[in-house]
Amino acid sequence: MAILDVQMISGEKITAESGAMVYMKVDMEIKTRTREGGSLKKIKVTALSGVSFFVNDYVAHGDCSIGLTGPPLGNIVRLDVKPGSGFIMQSGSCVAST
Repeated sequence: MAILDVQMISGEKITAESGAMVYMKVDMEIKTRTREGGSLKKIKVTALSGVSFFVNDYVAHGDCSIGLTGPPLGNIVRLDVKPGSGFIMQSGSCVAST
């Protein structure tokens, strides 16, 4: 299984899919929330795409690291998203974002 090891400094935040965390080292705050957007949009996204209704925000309180993973098969690739461009992704393939 591929694991994304994210090194963070105090104050940095990463948002991950529910259930993606494998481990965390040192002091990190976890905030669970629903996805962004209106209620109808949230319901449509979770019902049609098969992703979780909830996401977790991990906030570093000091230098720390977190291990995240996605589905059991495949590699993890970093995609840089820039204004005016985007990606079409398979359901459940997003592990985390900043």
